[in-house]
Amino acid sequence: MELEIYQVDAFTSEPFKGNPAGVCITDTALNDDLMLSIAAEMALPETAFLSLDDFNLRWFTPTVEVKLCGHGLLRIFFSSTITFNRANNWFFIHYQESWW
Repeated sequence: MELEIYQVDAFTSEPFKGNPAGVCITDTALNDDLMLSIAAEMALPETAFLSLDDFNLRWFTPTVEVKLCGHGLLRIFFSSTITFNRANNWFFIHYQESWW
C-alpha cells in the first residue's frame, strides 16, 4: 500500500514555523492500528486522516486518538468549502487563502 503523508505547518507562511501536523488523505478509511502507527512514525503533536469515500476525519497523536485537532483540521482542506459530521456534531470549514 502506498500512502501520501504530509507534514504541514499551520498559522504561518514560512517553512519550519507555526504549528506542525501530519496529514494523510486516502480514498478509503484506514484501520485504527495503521493510523496510530503512522501517527507514531510522524512523531508530531497530531496527524489528521481524511477518508474520501465517507469523508470521515480522525486525528491521532503518537499514542492515542483525539476528538479534535484544530490546526490539523485547518491544514487538511484544499477545497473552498466542506461540511463534515464528526461524532454527530456538525462543523463547517471555509478555506480562504488569505488566512495565512
